Amino acid sequence: MKEGKSRHRAVFWGVTVGGVLITAAVISLYTPGLRLLDLREIVVAGNRYTSAAEVATAAGLRAGVSLLAISPRSVSDRVGTLPWVKAAMVRRIYPHRLSIRVEERIPVAAVLLEGGEALTIGDGGVIVEAGERPDLPRVDGAALSGDRPGGYLLDRRVIDLIDSLAFDTRLRGVDIRRIDVSDPASVVLYAADGPRILLGGLEGIAARLDELAALSRTIDLGSYESIDLRFKGEATLVRR
Repeated sequence: MKEGKSRHRAVFWGVTVGGVLITAAVISLYTPGLRLLDLREIVVAGNRYTSAAEVATAAGLRAGVSLLAISPRSVSDRVGTLPWVKAAMVRRIYPHRLSIRVEERIPVAAVLLEGGEALTIGDGGVIVEAGERPDLPRVDGAALSGDRPGGYLLDRRVIDLIDSLAFDTRLRGVDIRRIDVSDPASVVLYAADGPRILLGGLEGIAARLDELAALSRTIDLGSYESIDLRFKGEATLVRR
């Protein structure tokens, strides 16, 4: 039996965010006699910095494709190329829906370029946007793969240092405002209204961060002009 011809090509693919269908986000196709298990709706969740439309566009799916023909892994990989997206979980929801839940990066630092432009760095060392957030520490001397969103810090050790300062709960009382990695053999941290912290080289720096965390629990860092942790097991403190 032949299906009748489409009377109108039209209408829309919806992007649902927080339970609300946003029909203007992505355009799709509707014809009478649609196939079984064809894609009619994309549900986007977990996004804060990336719009639902950007996620749906990055998914790279055409209207009416069979859900069975969609590779969740491939869709996840494509969505994961968006600068803010750290990971994406993709699920088919039969009969006509695809769910994309994204995990976005958290802003952790800023980098100032030679021309004066600033970039925001997300966890994992990826540039997530142009511009600087005043609440984030500034990183000096870090090498970048590029100067646009999607670029990244080149040195894994610098990435690990920045992420540790951002997420290690033991260091929450240490308000670092500047991280100088211009010399990989002599990293310096600058605390807000506090000391200059000498950490030594990037290699093995995790152990010195452990020492800093221990010190922050026992002394008032703001009472010191400098704290030298370059020599393992020995901290040199200079009072103001």
